[in-house]
Formats: sequence, C-alpha cells, structure tokens
Amino acid sequence: RLLVAAANALVVVVGSLLYRAFGDHTITLIPAFGMPNFQPRLPMADLQWFSDLAPASALMAFLSLGGHLIVAERIQRTGDQLNPRREIVSLGLSSFGAALAGGMPVMPNLAVCQALRQCTSGLAAIGNTIGHLFAFLLAARVPELQRIPTCAISAILFVEFMPLLLEMPTDIRHLVMQMKRNGGSRPWTWRSFLASDLAIYLAAVLSPLLLGIIKGSVAAIVLELLFAVTRFAGAGFTYIGRVPGTDTYDELGVPGSTAQELPGLNIVRFSGPRWFGNCASTTRIARRERQASGKTVACIVADMSMVSFLDETALVHYKREWGKPLPHRILISNCCARVRLQVQESGLVDMLQQPPETLARLHDAVLVAEAIARDTADSPVAASVGSATCSRRTGSASVAL
Repeated sequence: RLLVAAANALVVVVGSLLYRAFGDHTITLIPAFGMPNFQPRLPMADLQWFSDLAPASALMAFLSLGGHLIVAERIQRTGDQLNPRREIVSLGLSSFGAALAGGMPVMPNLAVCQALRQCTSGLAAIGNTIGHLFAFLLAARVPELQRIPTCAISAILFVEFMPLLLEMPTDIRHLVMQMKRNGGSRPWTWRSFLASDLAIYLAAVLSPLLLGIIKGSVAAIVLELLFAVTRFAGAGFTYIGRVPGTDTYDELGVPGSTAQELPGLNIVRFSGPRWFGNCASTTRIARRERQASGKTVACIVADMSMVSFLDETALVHYKREWGKPLPHRILISNCCARVRLQVQESGLVDMLQQPPETLARLHDAVLVAEAIARDTADSPVAASVGSATCSRRTGSASVAL
C-alpha cells in the first residue's frame, strides 16, 4: 500500500513538473468552488429538464448504491448483519440532504472505510469527518489547489486502471471456459452465450466505449439486467450420473467427472428456481432431447438441489405434465425445506406416489428408481404416474420435466 501511495505521489509531482514545462494546460475540478449555503433550491421542472438529467441521475443512483453495498460487504466484521434495505434508506436520505444543501452526491470510499474498520471507537469517524471538512475549507480558500494539471489526472488514472486492463485477457479466457463448461455436451448457442457471465462482462466493457460514459453505462446496466433475466429464463438443466462404487453424483460428460449413466434412469439436475419463465421450456427441450436419444427410460429423478422455490405457475405446470399417463415414473429429490413444503402442500408428492423420505436425499430416490427400473424390465406393463394405476402405451417415450 505504501508503494502504491508513493507511486501516485510521484505521478502527481512529475505531472506538475511537466505542467510547468509545457504551458498552462489545466482543468478546474469545480467551476464555482464555494461553501454550501444550506438553502433548498427547487427549480420548476419541465420535460426537457427531466430528459436531460434522467440518464445521468439514473447512472449516478445505480453506481452509488452498487458501490455502497460492495464497500459495506467488504468492510463488515464477523457477526455484522448487512441489511440492504437499511443501506438504501440511509443512502437515499443522505443524498437527498446533500442535494438540498447544494453539495455533491454521497459516494462510498473504500480506502477510508477500510481504515475506519480497524477502529473500535467513534473518534475515528469524527476525525475523518473533521479531516475532510478541513481539506474542503482549505481548497475553498486557496484557488491554486482547485487546479490540477491534466497530465497528472491522466497519469493517476492510468496507474490505477492499468492492472485491470492487463487482467482483461485472462478474465475473458476464464469466462469463455466457464461458458463452455456450463453448456456441458450441448453445442454452443446464442442462448448459452447470453445466459453466461461473458455476455455481462462484454456489455459492461463495450457499451461505455461505443456510446460514451453516461449513455453507455446506462445501456450496460440495462443489458446486464436483461442477460441476468435470460440466464434464469432458459431451460437450465443438466444430466448427472453416479460415481461407481459410491453414493456421489456428478455431471455427465464434464472434464474431471467420473460419474456414469445408470441404466434405465435419467437423473436431471435443475440449475435454478422453477418459475413461469423456464418450467415450460425445460419440459419442451428435455422431451425433445429424450426423443432424439432413443433411450428407454423407466424412471426420471429430478434433482432439485439448486431449486430454492417454485412459483405457482411451475407447480400447476408440473402437476399437469407429470399427472398425464406416462411410460415412466418421475421422482423428485434433494429438495430444500421450502421446496418440500411446497410440493407437499400442492399435492405433487401424493400424485407422484413416492416415499416422503426420498424428497431430501438423492441417493435414496435413486435406489427407489433403480428398483422401479428392475421391476419394469421384468414386467411388460409400464409404470405410470398419477392417481391412475399402470397403463399400456404404444406411442413414443417422452420426458416431462
């Protein structure tokens, strides 16, 4: 840290020397540098005023809130409880007060917060406030302090951001590999790209460069939110198998995984919560892949270890799809307490006719599924799901997940 501070100080000194050597090329940080008058100024707003300030204000609010939450998470001590709602209220009230007083927007300072984190008393916060006030008054009284050479500012920014620029090729390579791993054995598609962290990273980097700081940053935020929604709106499932000789389950076809597919079974792991945006697409894509494989399946096990909740649309969808006469049984497992309560109260467990103990542990559900597969192989009658008993079907097999 001392070396970084010394390097920054050296940059300022060198910039000042260059400024004196090559002319009066300066920038003014604040055109009218003065003390706040604490007099509310509420000009009459019109549509032109709103359209001019809306992009910048939205960007400032987003960056202020995001930076504030990141700093609060970085500096919190063990046992501290971070309440985002409380942080939003405090940040909004402080920014509103600063606007009424004619001051600058409230922004977090990671370096100051990290220094204050080591202090246990309130004197450090008071000293920090007094120090900033003294620096503000000093800059207001000495006009020379309000003017900084342009080369010094450029050099400081270059020193601060150069490490990030050097890490960009490594970050992009890592995100590309992560996107390929998440896709598993399925070929690369635009949907997999838009649902990856790589799309969010590229949107954040390229938008400000192409559209400017204000419009580009706002566009990057909108694109990042859309990509995040796209991630959860896709099918979002992967096939898993069992490691031979163990009760461990892992993804199939992924480098480093020794799991093998179990005969007569399909074990499918959902990649997130089930809601109206992804449950129907999951069913459609899983059915199409199953029909294309031509594999005979006696039982499907849905691993819900990554499912934190199911909305009402998903519950209605699965009760309708899994309640149809099917040539295979369907079991759900690895459910958290909330999901177990949802599937039990909705009647989905009773409809699937599976033992309650199989809801919590995947291996128990797989053992039941293997018994169903053996019984199905020995019997010409296919197992079905629902309140009806077993029925014969001569159509093609389909998976309803």
